[in-house]
Amino acid sequence: MLHQYHIDFSQLSPDEKAALSDRIDNISFTGIQWEQGFQSGTFFIEENFDLGFLKIPDCCHLSRIM
Repeated sequence: MLHQYHIDFSQLSPDEKAALSDRIDNISFTGIQWEQGFQSGTFFIEENFDLGFLKIPDCCHLSRIM
């Protein structure tokens, strides 16, 4: 089963944003679907995936949608 997450990149530097988006793109089912302005987006990952592997900073406000 896949879980959908929303993430906000707006507080990251361009280099941090690029590194995190690359990590997410490498493990997510379809990559990041960016919202207008490319400051936030959604992605899908397997339910048993350890999110700690992504090293998402607290300022990114990760939230599970479904």
